[in-house]
Amino acid sequence: MRLLLVHHRLPYPLHSGMDKLRYNLIKTLNLVHDVTLIVPVPETDPSPGEAIDRVKGICRELITVPVNGFSSQKVRLSSLKRWFSFVILRVPFYISDNYREAMADRLRQLSVSGRFDVIHFLSNVTGSYLPDVGSEAMTVLGPMDDTVESAWSNARVAPSPREKLAWWLHYRARRKYQPAMCRRAGWTYFHSDEDLRRIDRLSGGLPNARVLPVALDHDDEAYGPLSGTNPPEQEPNSVIFVGGLGSYFNVDAVLHFHKDILPRIHAGVPAVKVYIVGQNPPDAVKQLAEPGRVVVTGTVPDVRPYIRHAAVYVIPLRAGTGVKTKTVEAMSLGKAIVTTPLGLAGLWDVDNTAFRVCSDPRSFADAVVTLLADRGLRTDLGNRARALWEKSYAFDVVAQRTLRVYSELERHVAAPGTLP
Repeated sequence: MRLLLVHHRLPYPLHSGMDKLRYNLIKTLNLVHDVTLIVPVPETDPSPGEAIDRVKGICRELITVPVNGFSSQKVRLSSLKRWFSFVILRVPFYISDNYREAMADRLRQLSVSGRFDVIHFLSNVTGSYLPDVGSEAMTVLGPMDDTVESAWSNARVAPSPREKLAWWLHYRARRKYQPAMCRRAGWTYFHSDEDLRRIDRLSGGLPNARVLPVALDHDDEAYGPLSGTNPPEQEPNSVIFVGGLGSYFNVDAVLHFHKDILPRIHAGVPAVKVYIVGQNPPDAVKQLAEPGRVVVTGTVPDVRPYIRHAAVYVIPLRAGTGVKTKTVEAMSLGKAIVTTPLGLAGLWDVDNTAFRVCSDPRSFADAVVTLLADRGLRTDLGNRARALWEKSYAFDVVAQRTLRVYSELERHVAAPGTLP
């Protein structure tokens, strides 16, 4: 197929879970299809050259659309319009903040050019451009998470009435907008069966909705080689959490771990040291830093050396949807993982012997203390996690599953009306 993929930013460097998933999806599709990617690039970006070169290497053609900044007056007007759209029209911020007229104009031109069989919007963030498609080309939206349930779960765990209200407004806007986007698209892809089922109900039925598995390829040169062929010596009594800290559910997980779990671990292992690794930590997370006990790194070029160095990997999530790339990444690196049930949500093959799954702070802390004290147990658990990743989540395995999903779309494009 001739695919035009639309994304709201260059999926490189691979700092976030979304970047890693989109990068590998593009690379997978380009194995058998004719892939063109279009993205906006801010004119103020001082040096996108390396990122552009990397992304050009995984698709046939990369189209970059320069987008302008705003004057201070435009920012004020834009802010008023943004809040009006959010509260009154129920347009989520992730839609209004990422829509660019220059991108919309270029998409209109490309959609009527006859060059593409499918115009594929790679996330709900780019779904705002669906109305700008001016042709009969098949439209695809996703893969994406259920942002409705995500907002609702964030509202439940928000620590203050003000934040609860904010997340309720997000939930209200997303409940209207995401199902409407899905109904407008010809096909929709989700990261997990659970997310698909929930949005399917809200949408009144999505006959052409499918689940796309996720892949992380740690051997890819774009991610950078790991130093050395053997894992480094683990730091004794070290625990690590990894996740983008611009996401509320990750911030909530960190604060919950620090308040409710870490004191119990410290009682059993006084020398425990915690690493919190993720970009954009808010002040509430930065303030947790404590010399010799808690390290908040902020953005790092590559999270993998930190993960390999730590003894135990923790996923104390209480909110969120979709597939947690942090879980798959830790599995790929053979880590001993302690997680809440939510950390395994969306995974399509789960071996409970490869994780320690804990539903309350006491059992979570006890599992961490036990693993810190027993290197052999940590090694065994990490080997089980790595074996599960090789069996079901490695790039080559997932690429074949992904291409099978797209083969169904290809048959539909070749003979419209032959599938639901």
